[in-house]
Amino acid sequence: MRLGVTVGLFCLCATHVAQAQRVRGTVTLPDSVTPATGIIVVATDSLQRVAGRTLSGERGDYTLALPAGGVVVLRALRVGYRPTVLPPITVATGEVVEQRIVLSAEAVNLAKVTVQSQSVCRIREDSGQMVAQLWEEARKALTAAQLAVNERRLTTTWLTYVRTLDSAGRVVRKQTVAARSANTSRPFVSDSPASLDQLGYVINVGSDIVFRAPDERALLSDQFASAHCFSIVLPSSGPLDRIGVGFRPSASRNNVKDIEGTFWLDRATAELRSLDFSYTGLAPEYADAGTGGRVEFRRISTGHWFVNRWSIRMPQMTVRSSPAFRGTRPASYMIPVAMQHSGGEVSEVSFGGAVLYAGGGALFELRLMQRDSSLAVAGTTIALEGSDRTLTADSTGRVRLAHVLEGRYTLKWSTAVMREADISQFERLVDIREGMPVDTVSLPTGEELLARACGAPKGRGTSRAGLLYGTVTDETGAPIGGALVTLSWLASIDARADGRVAVKSLGAEVTADAAGRWRVCGVPRERVVQLYAAPAAAGGTHSPTVRAQLLPPQLLLRVPLTVHRAP
Repeated sequence: MRLGVTVGLFCLCATHVAQAQRVRGTVTLPDSVTPATGIIVVATDSLQRVAGRTLSGERGDYTLALPAGGVVVLRALRVGYRPTVLPPITVATGEVVEQRIVLSAEAVNLAKVTVQSQSVCRIREDSGQMVAQLWEEARKALTAAQLAVNERRLTTTWLTYVRTLDSAGRVVRKQTVAARSANTSRPFVSDSPASLDQLGYVINVGSDIVFRAPDERALLSDQFASAHCFSIVLPSSGPLDRIGVGFRPSASRNNVKDIEGTFWLDRATAELRSLDFSYTGLAPEYADAGTGGRVEFRRISTGHWFVNRWSIRMPQMTVRSSPAFRGTRPASYMIPVAMQHSGGEVSEVSFGGAVLYAGGGALFELRLMQRDSSLAVAGTTIALEGSDRTLTADSTGRVRLAHVLEGRYTLKWSTAVMREADISQFERLVDIREGMPVDTVSLPTGEELLARACGAPKGRGTSRAGLLYGTVTDETGAPIGGALVTLSWLASIDARADGRVAVKSLGAEVTADAAGRWRVCGVPRERVVQLYAAPAAAGGTHSPTVRAQLLPPQLLLRVPLTVHRAP
């Protein structure tokens, strides 16, 4: 099973304006002075057909090429405001007409919309219904995003990802992320509107199930508008700062797998914020698992609209069978074993060398806290399980991870002592999100680390034995795997009645792992320990005998051993 979202480069080529009939000029705000950028200028002919459309530039300038001469009406569309409609003008063949546009100051008022409307199919802009007005505001943002592709050269950097979460879709288990950059304002590109309309949004390709998502071309297409019914949607909970345009497939779409969902607009500005959708026509198990997607939209200072985040979530299913009862057959059913998310986030948009947008993931900051002198913060490694994000802390104990995809991760950390002594990592869950405060991790104490490596102490009030550890290397510092490490220490000295002295010694032997690491628990403190290492294979001599001693409050002591190889 795979995800069919096309996320690629869109070649942004310079638009060539033929030297034919054109309308050009400037667009200003209602003060008649301030240039208005990112305004959609649309020309319609005498039959009310769209003859051309464009976006105003950074100085409010626009150039609108027309396919033929004749009478046209110019409309200026600004998100959150009523259209500015100019009187008809005549443009002769080959003529260039100058036309200045001063925008209307009449805002669209969405604050008064407090009830949901009935479903409207084959929506028309001139219907006068509130749902049509809301849909028109959403279309303005989508149209601006589409026009920006053809008429602007932006440099966009974005991340694409495929991540696998647990069956509940909460904890990230596996994740691959790739960074890309190109001269485009369109990092997210879907299949063609015709393909989505004819084949649907979920298709079979061989043995794979491909889930598809719409981009602005598909959402603006006549196919989408004619195949869906629209209604006003209010938030089911939380603040009422948003209002939605809901859509669902019309009855004629029962033969294909389609999408239904909601475009969410800001009530105060009428700006398009996001699109949430789910798939129709799937088995109930897919709907119960939350199969669907989300597309988020942003506007930058130049007037450009673009998709800054997009994702599709789909379950990885397995078939289970229920027990068979007398006279019945086992029943088969599907359950999700994991959730797969695929999508992307724009991390930067620049124009002419100036950064216009910076985003793409959260900033995760971590501070390490030292609790005793046994472990230092320097050298501690921090990793997010399922991702390739691993950092090593310096002496300040601060760790910063930028552009982290939001989600719940298993955070793992290991100090330099733990890695050298082959002690397992500590871990806990962490929810990473934008705007989160600095997180804190407290390093274990020496007692806690000793308990992790050797087990809990056997009795209260007893003096804890300690841990010796180290790495066996040769003269060059290369580790020697499989070396045998021998330890011995004086356990007791007893004076007998006959005047003789009984000396009792204890010891231990341990084999180093493939990386030359070894550790021994139960080493008494305040006793001198003698130890040496010998290679497992012939061709070398054992190391010189080393003396070590654990002095309170020490509980762990590193003892390096060097084996001399035979010449």
